[in-house]
Amino acid sequence: MINSDPLEVLLKVKKELGVTVSDKLISDCYRLQSAHQFDKERDTSKKMEALIETAVLEKAGNTLL
Repeated sequence: MINSDPLEVLLKVKKELGVTVSDKLISDCYRLQSAHQFDKERDTSKKMEALIETAVLEKAGNTLL
């Protein structure tokens, strides 16, 4: 059995598929999910949404406001 780092796999698949999402956003989302996956009261969906919204605003140069 091969033990692969899930983040490495995500980034490799992203590259192979030509997805334009930043490595930083994928890494941040992965780390957020990993850090809170066993918290009973986790609210990672709102935190994930905030990460994504921040990335979108940074890419758009805050022109969406």
